[in-house]
Amino acid sequence: MENSVLPGLVSLLILVGPAFAQMPSIVHQPVACVTAEKFPRFEARLAPPEQVAAARVVFQGQTTDWYSVAMKPEGPLFAGVLPKPKKDLKSFRYYIEVMDKAMGTNRTAEYTAAVVDSASACKDRVVAGALGSASVILQGPAGAAALPAGFASSGVVAGSAAGSGSAAGVSAAGAAGGGVGATALVIGGVAVAGGAAAVAASAGGGEDSSGSNSNQSIRLDVTIATSSTTATGPITTPFIDVSVCRPGTTFGGGPITLRSDGSFDETWSVSTPALRVAGRADANGLQATLNCVSGGGPTGSMSAAGSGYSLSGSFSFGSSQGTITVRRVQ
Repeated sequence: MENSVLPGLVSLLILVGPAFAQMPSIVHQPVACVTAEKFPRFEARLAPPEQVAAARVVFQGQTTDWYSVAMKPEGPLFAGVLPKPKKDLKSFRYYIEVMDKAMGTNRTAEYTAAVVDSASACKDRVVAGALGSASVILQGPAGAAALPAGFASSGVVAGSAAGSGSAAGVSAAGAAGGGVGATALVIGGVAVAGGAAAVAASAGGGEDSSGSNSNQSIRLDVTIATSSTTATGPITTPFIDVSVCRPGTTFGGGPITLRSDGSFDETWSVSTPALRVAGRADANGLQATLNCVSGGGPTGSMSAAGSGYSLSGSFSFGSSQGTITVRRVQ
């Protein structure tokens, strides 16, 4: 009996072993302190780097919501920059997560970083790099505040649509300690976040009677309220399924920044551009077309109506359809 079982086990190990060998490892020295009112820079060594599809730092503010910033290769390391923690934020939790090219994920344990007035207050513990200026691309959960509580908005320039839970937001949430949900956040400025562009006009001026502003950019947050991808009805986690554009990709919403004439042309992306959302909106309504950035695939639409940039409507793209809410975030 034993002789018949062991060869099978040996074969299983031979087959499975190489797959596990491809999952990037994470070498990270836990950060004990970050400096208040500075942009903290987090680093990790991910190996082998050629297997890394995306990586991010996932963190909390003063609430239970998890937000994230992407990590980019910088020489032998990957680095990500967080928003500036305020002085009244005593500490926050974070972890680092990586996704390989087969869409498998690996992550560190959760760590707690104290917020201190200066690096010297941390004594001999590890202090994150502190940047005086930065442009932060932020991803956050559907329905949550535009910023994690305890962090400053200055320097946060744009957000890209996150999927729910894996590195760069591709697969469903469920990692222990939280997961980033699926709505995108836009705070201001001009940025490109992995292909997700948020274009802002110059600040200043006042609103006209329609609620639009000719001198200050209007930024909207689209959230998928309900959706279904089958004939059986609503699914548990609402999203637009854009896997026809980029395999395994869904969006729970995304950013829209209006030009002075009310038009917009956004690219929602994860690690690569996936969905183009283009159209026109004002305080009373929104109309948009949805297309794969790569070309081909289905052509969808999105529309909403209401008042004061508080809109409700519906979307349809391929087999995915449902309802949306649109809210002004700035």
